[in-house]
Amino acid sequence: MTLRHLFATSTALVLISTCGITSAMFGRFIDNPAIDIALRVGLAALSLLCMFHPDDAVSTMTGVILVPLIAAGVWRHAQVAPPKNFVLPEGAIAAAGSAPDISAMAAEAKRDYG
Repeated sequence: MTLRHLFATSTALVLISTCGITSAMFGRFIDNPAIDIALRVGLAALSLLCMFHPDDAVSTMTGVILVPLIAAGVWRHAQVAPPKNFVLPEGAIAAAGSAPDISAMAAEAKRDYG
């Protein structure tokens, strides 16, 4: 194994394990909190094993296992915890009032800086 191949493999394993730890910290996989926490702890443990195990064969094998798990976790997170859409009700902008007049502040800033 050449030095260049070793660095490429190590870099890929660090990337995969970091993505796994991040997915375990911030992702949600299942609606049931107890099972979700257990899955996230397992993913974090497998990711840490991939990152810190001294044997390259074990690290590579756990990296191969982690890639589909991370992909499935990202897919499940999009289903379980989709982003919230903040839709303003009709007339909410008008109820907030008009924007304050900042022309005096803009003129002062223009005078001071330009």
